[in-house]
Parts: sequence; structure tokens; C-alpha cells
Amino acid sequence: MQFSRRTTPILFAGLVLVFVLTAAIPFKTYAQDDIGPVLAQMLAEARYGQARALLSQTLGDRPDAALHLAHLEGVIAMRQGRMQEAIAVFRALLAIKPDFIPARVELAHALRLSGAYDAAFHHYELLAEGGVHPALRQMATGALNAMRAERPYGASVRFSVVPSSNFNKGSGQETFEAGDLVFSIDEASRAKSGVGIAFGTTAFNTFTLTDTNSITASVDADVTKYAEGAEADFAALEGSLAFTTRGDNLTFAVGPVAEHQWSNWEPYLARYGVRSQASVPLGPRDIVTASFEALAQDYAEADYRDGSRLTGTIALKHALSPAASISISAGGTLERTQRPHLDHNDFVVGMVLRNEWDGGLITSLFGSYEHHNYLGDYPGVGEPRNDHRISVGTTLSHRDLNIAGFMPQITYRYSRQISNVSFFDYDSHDVSLSLTQNF
Repeated sequence: MQFSRRTTPILFAGLVLVFVLTAAIPFKTYAQDDIGPVLAQMLAEARYGQARALLSQTLGDRPDAALHLAHLEGVIAMRQGRMQEAIAVFRALLAIKPDFIPARVELAHALRLSGAYDAAFHHYELLAEGGVHPALRQMATGALNAMRAERPYGASVRFSVVPSSNFNKGSGQETFEAGDLVFSIDEASRAKSGVGIAFGTTAFNTFTLTDTNSITASVDADVTKYAEGAEADFAALEGSLAFTTRGDNLTFAVGPVAEHQWSNWEPYLARYGVRSQASVPLGPRDIVTASFEALAQDYAEADYRDGSRLTGTIALKHALSPAASISISAGGTLERTQRPHLDHNDFVVGMVLRNEWDGGLITSLFGSYEHHNYLGDYPGVGEPRNDHRISVGTTLSHRDLNIAGFMPQITYRYSRQISNVSFFDYDSHDVSLSLTQNF
């Protein structure tokens, strides 16, 4: 691999800084002298044998000695240009100990040097949001900004197997009450769609205006095909532009967005409007993100549903470490149509706890509560529809399980909706399988 004259000294200085920060700090507790700078100097002068001996002597019979010695071997492999070997070492260390920050730092550097920008970006983000040392967070943030400038474009794909779906989540009820009316739903109308396959892709290109300002154009496409007929098949295409400005403590983006949806392969819905997002760090481990979207809605075959949709969300993410985080969010939606009984105000709160365990298991626990308050009387009921929904679930994946670099991820979600219109009462158990990039 070749480096430009401008890149090489910056990279070398970064590696020295990172080793001092991530190696010296842990060792300071176990030795009278801080050996981090000494190790960094030995590595810079290619005195690898002396570095091994010094670290081995300092660690002694500590239980985690093998972890640190393996990390040093990975750093040496990087210095000698054996980048893929170094990456394998750092990945193995993180599979054993996800909170081992030195390995994550060096993995991010090695991935960047090897051209694996998406994976490097992922680890730099974890360090920027969950780093415990200010200089370490500053280094990670600087690397993220540099990578945005170096590769302003990108693309990704997603694939999943999704559970069956129909209008009211497959309610088992055959009769429903609407005020004084009682009506039946025949079996054909209650039929499920069967298991489906979902595929999606995202592509973007960023145009740099100044050191702090840029414009990003992006396109998202999603298709879901079900096994039993095409009635529930769905497709969506979205395009957006975002003007982004980045300051020392604030990142703000705003721009137009347009989306077209197809149901049963026929035009279904067009949305267009504006979207904005802002993020602000609060302290070393917390970041607040706020988003707002204002859209006009135009239904192809249901003009009475035309109108507008406003959505706002605020979320707080607290990084327990680069391998664990908790996120809490709250938001609301206001939708207006041509029919009062379809107009509604929604409120939702949610929480996600993500953790990468020693050994490679990755889990997420999530839960949410939603309240959907409709404004006009529901036909035949004599009062507005009112829904309460509780959802809980988990996702499971493992770093040792992968298909061509993609990890299978299983998601289970239980949803319970209670409505004063019994047709919308349901208990739903949904299980889906997806493939995610193994970073």
C-alpha cells in the first residue's frame, strides 16, 4: 500500500498519539513510570523486540497480560505493513473484550488504511461518542471529518426476511363491534400475506463547500415481496438533499425530501417536504439528537387521505463504553387528512439498550409506548378512535457467525395494542431475520 507524502507524517503522529493515550493510561496504574511514551518511541524506531520485552516485564502475571501482548503484536504488524494480519488481531481482541479501547482505536486506523472506510467510520463513531479521554474523542472526531473529505460518496445494501402482515396485524377475531353495530370479517379478508423478503439500498454523494459546510444528495430504495400474492407487496423510493454545517459542538442539517410508495405494484402515496436534524454532545459520553420533518401527502387512489404530516423526535444516547450504550427517545406526529376521523396526534417514547458482550455476542433490548389519539368520531362508534400500543423486543447476533462478511441478526418483537375500536385490538409476535455488515 502506498501513502502520499502528506498522509504519512500525519498517520505516524496519530499512531504515536493513540498508543500513548490507549497504552500508557492503563499501564500507569501498574508501574511507577508511564511506559506508554517509551513503547511508542520503541515502535517508531522499529525496536520491536525491546518493546515486547518491556511490555511483558511490566505486565508480569496480570490476568490480562495476553490481551495486551496480542495488541502489541497487532500494532507491530501495522508498522510492518501487514495490515490484514493486524486487522484480524484487533478483531479477535474485540471479540474477546469489546471494551478494550486500544484494540478498537488501532482497528479503526488499520481499516482506514486498508480502504475499508465504512467499517473504519463505524469504529471511529463509537470512539467519538463513547471515548473516556478528551484527546481520544478529539482524535476520533478529526478522523471522521477527514474521512468525509477523503471519500464523499458511498452505498450500502440491506436484506431481511420479514414476518407476515395484514391490515390489523392478523387479528384472530372474526366479529367486531362498532357502537351498536356488529360485523363479521370473512376468512379471505383476514388472510395473512405469508413471509416476505425485504431488500433495500442507499447511496449518497457529498459535495464539500467549505471546511464546515457541505451538501449531501442521497437516494434510498426499498422493496418487500410477500410469498402469498402481491396484495401486501410494497416498494418505496426516496431522494433527499441536505445542507450540513458542523461546528465545535453542533451539527445541523436541513433540506428537501421526496418519497414515492407503491402498494401491490401500483402507485400508492407521494410525500414531499423538508427534513432537518441537529446533534449536540453533552459531556464526554452523551449526545442529544433532534429531528423534524414536515411533509405533504398525496394518495393516488384515496384523495380523502391527502393532507400533511409533521413529525418531531428528540433522543439522548449515553455511551457506557464503545461497546455498550443506552438511548432514550420521545417524539410526536400530527397527521391531517380530509376526514376528521383519520386525523390523529401521536406520542411515542422508547428506549434501546445495546451491548457487545465478551465472546462476540451482540444484543439489543428495546421497548416503546405509543398513544394514537384520533380527532373525529370513528364511523359507527360515536367517539374518536384511541389506541395504546406497547412494544418490547430484542435483537441477537454474534461476531463469529457471518455470511460473506454479513452477520445474521434475529429480531423478536411483541406488540400489544389496545383500542376502543376492537378491530384494531391485537397481540402480535413478530420474528425477522436480517443480514448486517460485520464491522
